[in-house]
Order: sequence, then C-alpha cells, then structure tokens
Amino acid sequence: MKKYGITFLAALSALYLSCQQVAFASFGGGSSGGGGSVGGGAYSGGSESGHLSPFFFLLILIGPATFFVGQYFKKKRIKHLEESLQFNVVYRRNLKLLFIDFQKCCSTGNIDELRDQMTEKLFAKNQKLLEGYANKGIEARTTDVLIRNVYPIAMKDNLLTVEYDASAHDYFVKSDSQQIASKTGVILKSQDTPKTVLFTERWVIDVSDPDNFVVHSVKRG
Repeated sequence: MKKYGITFLAALSALYLSCQQVAFASFGGGSSGGGGSVGGGAYSGGSESGHLSPFFFLLILIGPATFFVGQYFKKKRIKHLEESLQFNVVYRRNLKLLFIDFQKCCSTGNIDELRDQMTEKLFAKNQKLLEGYANKGIEARTTDVLIRNVYPIAMKDNLLTVEYDASAHDYFVKSDSQQIASKTGVILKSQDTPKTVLFTERWVIDVSDPDNFVVHSVKRG
C-alpha cells in the first residue's frame, strides 16, 4: 500500500508541475513574440482557452486518491481484526471448507446436509430458491470453485462477518437433459462451459462453536 501511495503522489506532483510549466511557457511565448500590448493579448487569448487549469487535473485525481486512502484504512482495519481474532491458517481453512461445501450442496440441489450449518431462516430461503429452479425445470451449477481470498470484515458478539473473493463456473442446466440453459429455462445455443466469473460474497457466521460454524446470511456483491 505504501508503494502505491508513493507512486500516486509522484504522479500527482508531476501532473501539477507540468500544468504550471505549460501555463508559464504560454505566457512567455506570448509576451516575447508579440511584444508590448500585442504579447499580452496573445497570452490572454491563448493560455486561458488553450490550456487546462492544474485544478482540473487535481479534480480528476480526487477519485483515485479517495480509493487509495479507503483501501489503506480498510487493510489496516482487516489486519487489526485478524490479529485480535487470531485469524490463522486453520481459521481460514475451516472457512474455505465451509464455503466449498455450500457450493457443492447447492449445485446438487440437496442442502439437507447443511441444515446444521445454517439458521432455519437461511435454510428455508435456500430451499425456496431451489424449489423455484425446480419449477422452471433447471438446476444451478457452481463448479471449479477457487477461493482467492477470505478475510474478516467485522465481529459483533459471536457473529463474524467475512468476505470471500472467489471464481467459478456459474450457470444453469436443464434438469432432464443436463443441457446448459438460461435462468428462465431456455436451452442455450452454445453448450460450451461458461467462462469463469469472479465474484465476492459476504457471509455472517456464528463462530461461537469452533467445530460447527453456523451461517446466518449470505450476500453476493
């Protein structure tokens, strides 16, 4: 993060100084070329309309600056939370296994195996979702799941909020023919495996029992 911050500040300084030099060159050219009042007129007509103010570039850079600062404080907050939770390799492994188990069960359409690992409310919500797919004659498929990162966002009482950065093949198939289909049940012309998609999901998990995490909510970003 420090490396990116230094690079950003260097770019900001370079842009600002280059803007100042352009304005000065325009002023010098106008006054020396025409001389007297003619030079003044050349400057006022050329520099102000032909060159952008350095403040314009500063405004353009406000967005990236805000992003970098936000990322910096986000990483600091995550690091502090990881230290306080002792968010070690075992912790990450258990959370990753939980994520993959959920994807597998949802892909098979049988989430009964996960009943003890989610609240009744979340179980009913997922069951209703799967029933909706079944009524359309389709099944959800999430395959080749790769978890790129998992990190804590917040901790309140025993409820841990984590964010997963993952990639997978995410698509639907017809229940009878297993052909790739749209969400509405229409068989797609191309039956090639869909491209890998990148996605984030934010989970709220009860971690009071280290041997049995219970998921309260799942929200895809």
